[in-house]
Amino acid sequence: MSEAPTTQERYAAATHSMSLRVDARTTGDADYLMAVAWAPQQFGAALMRLQAEFDGAGRRLPKKPSRSDVFHAARVSIGKGITKVTASSTKAAKDRLQASYDSEMLLLVQPLKSLRSVRRHLAIKLLLDGMPDKAVDQIILQWLSPKCPLCCGRGLMLKRWSDTELSDDKCMACAGSGVLPAPEGAVGAKAMRYMDSCMQDAGGRIGAKTRSTH
Repeated sequence: MSEAPTTQERYAAATHSMSLRVDARTTGDADYLMAVAWAPQQFGAALMRLQAEFDGAGRRLPKKPSRSDVFHAARVSIGKGITKVTASSTKAAKDRLQASYDSEMLLLVQPLKSLRSVRRHLAIKLLLDGMPDKAVDQIILQWLSPKCPLCCGRGLMLKRWSDTELSDDKCMACAGSGVLPAPEGAVGAKAMRYMDSCMQDAGGRIGAKTRSTH
């Protein structure tokens, strides 16, 4: 037997609904959209909208170029299969990889209409708590897509030359957890817990509102 959809799943579906007719006999998509507007936890409601927009875009969080990525991209051939890394090739590789990352990030955030309001609220929350907000964008995006991009959330690396078979080697990026550590350490972790709490609270209130329409 399949599990009933969660409030978040019902809301995500409602944002893409082609029918917003209100029927007093049933709880439909329009009820979920109206309940979000009524929810006192506005930040939680904004997070629900943002999550639905992110899921609807169908994109994954791009991997930020590491020093290792830059080093491998900076190698230049000097003939006979010999390569070397120079200061100029390192700068060129770094600029090239960063430009590619920035382009992917731009494509990722363009459809996220709720990102600005979510970012504003979280940045203010962090500052009020005496914490820096310099990583707020990365915190939000990693909250939206917590899976490690290197191992795709598996925690283990693939065997060499295989696209499906896992090895016994833990992923170096996430230490085998399948989830990247929060940006800015304790600051990011606290911010993510706050976001989870707000969205769960909003989901509970929305669920209560929609149940009361029966």
